[in-house]
Parts: sequence; C-alpha cells; structure tokens
Amino acid sequence: MIRSIGSGISDLLYPPRCAVCRQLGLPSYCDDCLKQIIYIEQPFCTCCGLPGQSKLCRECLAGNRAFTSARGVGYYRATLATALKTFKYNASLSLVEPLGKLMTDFLDTEIGQDVAGVEMVMPVPIHLSRHKKRGFNQARLLAEPVAKHLGLPLSDALLLRTKRTLPQVDLTPEQRRENVSDAFEVRMPSEIKGRRILLVDDIMTTGSTVTSCSKTLLSAGASSIYVLALARET
Repeated sequence: MIRSIGSGISDLLYPPRCAVCRQLGLPSYCDDCLKQIIYIEQPFCTCCGLPGQSKLCRECLAGNRAFTSARGVGYYRATLATALKTFKYNASLSLVEPLGKLMTDFLDTEIGQDVAGVEMVMPVPIHLSRHKKRGFNQARLLAEPVAKHLGLPLSDALLLRTKRTLPQVDLTPEQRRENVSDAFEVRMPSEIKGRRILLVDDIMTTGSTVTSCSKTLLSAGASSIYVLALARET
C-alpha cells in the first residue's frame, strides 16, 4: 500500500510521458513514435549491412572489414534518431527497455539468424573519461537485454577503449578510421580465445569503430565477430 501511494505521488510530480514526442500520459516510446521507425530491409550488403547494395559494397569488396557480418535494425532517422539522442545525451534511461526490445525483436526475424552461433555478447566500450561524464555506456545498456534474450554471457570488461577518441559524427570516413585506430585492447585474451562474439553498439555509420574493435578481438584470439547496431547511418 505504501509503495502504491509512493508511486501515485511520483506520477503526480513526474507524470509519465513519451521521451521522444514528450506527450504526457504515454509510455517512454509511444506507439505513434514507434510506427515512424524506418526499418532496414533487403537489399543490403551481405557483409556490413549497408542498405541499397545487392551483394558486397565497395568497402567490403576491398577487404576492409574484420567482422563476419554487421546488421542494423533501423535507419538513424525520424523518431529512432530522436530516441537515441535523448537516451544518450539526456540520460533518458526509461528508453532502455523499448530500445532493447527493438533489438531483441530483430533477433527473432530472418535477418537475425545471421548472428546464430555466437557464444558471447560484448558492448562497444567507451573511454573511461566519457563514462565518468555520461554516467553510463549506452551500448552496454542495450547489450544487456540482447544477451539475456539469447541466453548468453555478457562481457563488458574484456574489451577496453584505451584511446580517448573524438566523436565520430563530424569526421570524414578517413578521419574516422584514423580516430579509432589502435583505440582498443583486450584484457585476459584467454577468455575470448576461439569464441564467436556478438558486438553490440547503438549507431553504426561507416563501420570504422566496430571494425577496429573486431580487429582487436581477432588479434587477441577470437574466432569471429558479428555486429548488431540499433541504428544505421548511411
């Protein structure tokens, strides 16, 4: 009863609202906003998931990828972009559940079968200084429901970002590759030796970050790397 009263007072002081459109009395990611997500459908690059490609894109043909495959759930547009920005920069943690569900629902589709056989889930790490400033790693929060859904262990302490990189958003493709070059390292390589790893991130653009992570993991002995991103920029 006391808990119920406390919840009622909380709702009066902080009424529930959609974190995306800000309308009162709605869940954190309301149905109208969810309907505006543009999901990535075929055709896409069979390696990196770049939309609009029937086979392999130019980057993948050139052998510039270290992961086996990468897939994005939706385009980084409309309400999905707003939701991710709100989640990431305004610490709207109420969005973790609906965003995580988008990823787990995706894994139940035909496309999600591309990650079948993975043995460990791992978030793309952020630098310690950024973690202290933000208070959380958004990829880590998204990776948790993914790992739970797949019934796999979640490891967020084996892959570290040791280089304080610049935000990728305003960099050219070449600058992005250089920015994340040698930015990661693996602790206790024996823990990932021979493992097939699912790497989880919030947004994938050129793929430079996940490629750098993948190279580091493979060099440390991982068997293969698969990538799952909530949103894909093109």
